[in-house]
Amino acid sequence: MQAITGARGVSDSTTSFRVYRPDVARLLLDEPLPSETYGFFSAMVAIVQAHGFGVDEVPITFRPRFLPATQLDQHDLPQFLGSLGRIRRTVKQTRREMRKNQAVWAQRNPRLRAQAVTGESVFGAIEEMTALADADRFLTWIADELGPHLGRRVAEIGAGVGSVTMKLATPDRHLVAVEPADNVFPELARRVAGLPNVEARKATSQEVLATEGPSSFDSVVYVSVLEHIDDDVAELRTAAQLVTPGGTVGLFVPAMAALYGSLDYKSGHYRRYDRDLLVEAITDAGLEVVDVKYLDVAGALPYFVMYRLLDVPTLDSGSSAIYDQLIVPVSRLAQRVVPRPPFGKNLVAVARRPVAG
Repeated sequence: MQAITGARGVSDSTTSFRVYRPDVARLLLDEPLPSETYGFFSAMVAIVQAHGFGVDEVPITFRPRFLPATQLDQHDLPQFLGSLGRIRRTVKQTRREMRKNQAVWAQRNPRLRAQAVTGESVFGAIEEMTALADADRFLTWIADELGPHLGRRVAEIGAGVGSVTMKLATPDRHLVAVEPADNVFPELARRVAGLPNVEARKATSQEVLATEGPSSFDSVVYVSVLEHIDDDVAELRTAAQLVTPGGTVGLFVPAMAALYGSLDYKSGHYRRYDRDLLVEAITDAGLEVVDVKYLDVAGALPYFVMYRLLDVPTLDSGSSAIYDQLIVPVSRLAQRVVPRPPFGKNLVAVARRPVAG
């Protein structure tokens, strides 16, 4: 039964002995629960878990009965079996919705909810960003994937400390590196100060649009940024306005919802994408999909072990160096053998603003 409904780690999901937190009870009031008894209680467990809440079990001591036990009615079992399909569909739909904002799931998850989500003006994983700044092989790989699709005037939104910026800043390309975070921008400005074809701006994409106007860039690029934005479709609509008709939008995002763990939550990630979710966001923003593919097959398992199973709360320079020196070369080699793998730690995508319309 649990395999059908999606309930996990619960030995008896039909029991009526329950204690719910008030926020969980309020959530269940809006859910389409079955009307028959056993399906009603089974659905409550599966749906609560699908929303990210934990379910604990405690022993129950049975005392001698003073009243006769209620017997199963002849209709109880058929009604219960008939409700399982509806429960499964509701659970699957809930999980699909939760993948769009996994930060909500993380806040409800007993393993992660003690960590704080970062605010908009301060980036919370500055140590991890600094560690990855020295991951030269990884950063070169990202630039090699996105660079050929970018035009002469490019806006990099969420440029961080400029690690990818300097990889993308070729002599024939003018790059505007945009970073809104108060605790990140000074380092970005310092690192690109000597580059004549790079301009650092402390702003959001909407502020750049207001200053530059529509169709001001040949390309816009987001590297490990879109997952930090709650309304990713609205952000991509801004990108679509910033680029000229026929211009490109390059995206590099974390992939595989099953990998979402401690580092994602600390970093303020709203989600990890799968291919369908990223394509949906691109098309909903009015952009055309040019290419979408998974990247970094070899990095998926180590990430899952470190940040999902072990809940390691940070990425230090030692771990970043091991990843960059050992895992990235293996992953790039595997990508040459299988250019479009069925999964990977990241997704890379190129979209285009339609020429007409």
